[in-house]
Amino acid sequence: MRYMVTAWENFVCHKPSLDQAFWCHVVLQDGPQTGGQLKGSFRLLDENGTVIAQIGSGVMKGLNKEREETLRNYLEASEKAKERKNDSQIIRALRGLNQDQWKEYLYDYLQRVFAAILSVEVNDLLIDDALLDMGMDSIVGMEAKIRLEEELAILLPIELLIAGPSIRELTESILPLLALKPSQKELDITDTPLPAYKMDIHSWIIHRTSNPQGKVKLFCFPYGGTRGAVLYRGWQAMLPDYIEVCPIQLPGKGNRLKEKGFTDIEIATEVLKEIILPELDRPYAFYGHSIGALQAYRLAYKLWSEIDNKPGHLFVGAYSAPTILPNPVVSSAREKFKERGYHEIPDLESLPSIMPEAKEEIFAVLHSIVSESQELQAFWHESQELQQYFLRSGLTELQMVRDYNRVETLHFDVPITAIHGKKDDKVTASEMQAWLELTQGPFTFHALPGGHLFLHEDQDQKQLLKIISRDLEKYTSMIEF
Repeated sequence: MRYMVTAWENFVCHKPSLDQAFWCHVVLQDGPQTGGQLKGSFRLLDENGTVIAQIGSGVMKGLNKEREETLRNYLEASEKAKERKNDSQIIRALRGLNQDQWKEYLYDYLQRVFAAILSVEVNDLLIDDALLDMGMDSIVGMEAKIRLEEELAILLPIELLIAGPSIRELTESILPLLALKPSQKELDITDTPLPAYKMDIHSWIIHRTSNPQGKVKLFCFPYGGTRGAVLYRGWQAMLPDYIEVCPIQLPGKGNRLKEKGFTDIEIATEVLKEIILPELDRPYAFYGHSIGALQAYRLAYKLWSEIDNKPGHLFVGAYSAPTILPNPVVSSAREKFKERGYHEIPDLESLPSIMPEAKEEIFAVLHSIVSESQELQAFWHESQELQQYFLRSGLTELQMVRDYNRVETLHFDVPITAIHGKKDDKVTASEMQAWLELTQGPFTFHALPGGHLFLHEDQDQKQLLKIISRDLEKYTSMIEF
C-alpha cells in the first residue's frame, strides 16, 4: 500500500546545499494504528548525515488503489488538459450522433460513471435518482469532476456536482457546456452571488430515511468545514429502529455550498427554530460535533425556553463548553493570525479584496484549526474551487464562534452527554467536562480513544452510536403522543 502525508507538527528546516543526495529517516510510532494510518517522526539528512529538516510528529494515510488512482489523476489533470490533442472516445461518439440524440447518450454515460464511483450496479441508479441520496459529497464530487472534465473536455463547477442532482438534471447542465471551450468558462466563485436561505424542510434535513415508527428523532449537526449532513448518512442503518436520524444540512455546506453560511449564532438559532418546529411531532434529541455542538446547544436551549415540547437529550462532541470564553480555538486562531500580521481574525466580507498571497496565509491558518476528512484535505491544495469554499466556510464559522460571548444565567435541565476524543488536539477533557455547568439535569462524560473527528467510521463511530442508543433507549417504554 502507498501512503500520503496528511498532517505534521513541529516542522523545522535548515537551508541545505541542493547539489547532493538526501536521505529520509522515518521512525514509526509503536502501538496499534487505526484507519489505515501510520504515525511517526521524519528526518531528512544530507549525504554527511546532517539533519536539514525534520517533522516531530507526522501522520501518513494509506491509499487504496482507488484513492491512489483518483489522487494521481487529479494531480495530473491540468497537465493532461494541456497535452490533450485528440478528442476522447465520448466526444467522438457524441460527434457521430445528431444533437437530439446527445441527451440519451449522456444519460447512459453518466449512469455508468456514477455507478462506478458510487460502487452500485448501473441498473440500480435511475436517471431521476438524486445523486445526493446515493452518497454524493465533496470527495465523490471531486472524483466525478476529474473524470467528466477529462472525458467531456468541459469545466464543471464543483458546486454543481456536490449539490447532488439527478442524472437527468446533470445532463441538462452539461449539454450547454459541450459547445464551450474551457477558456470561455470563468469559475471565480468569490464573485458568485449568494442566494437567500431556502426555507423548505427538504433543504435542511437530508439523507433521512423516514421512520414513522421511531419513538424519538435525533437531529444531527455537522462539524466545521464543507461536508455537512453527509456525515450522518449511514447512521440510520446502524442505530436501533426506535431512533429516526435527521441530519441537518446548513447553508454553506454540502449541496448548499453556494448559500451564505450563518455568522451569528442567535440568527441561526432563530431560523432553525422556525424550520424545525413542524418536525417536533414526537420526543427529540440533538447531536452536535465540534461547532455543531454549539449550534445544537443554542437550538436546544431556545426550544427548551420557548415551547412546551422540551428537548429530551443533548449530545455534544469535540467542542469546549460555551462557558469557556473566549473559545480556545478562537484564541489559537487569533495568535496564528497575529503571527502573520493581522490584528484580528479576518471577516468574510473582506475576502474578495484580499490578495491571493494573503488568501494562502488565511487558508494555512484555517487548515491548522479546522478539521476535515483526510481524503478531502488531499484535494484542497490542488482545487481552487474547494479552497474558496473552504475559506468562506472557515471564516464564517470562526466568526460565529468568536462573536458568541453569551453565558446564560438560567441553566436548563435537559440531560447532557459530553463525548471527548482522548487524542483530540483541539479540545481538552476538562473543557468537555465543563458542559456539566450548563444543565441542572443528568450529565454524563465519555472519553473515546480517537481524535477530534472520533465520529468517523475509522475511529470511534461504533462506540459513539452505542452511547447514543443507550441514552435514548428510555423512549422505547414511553407512550407515543
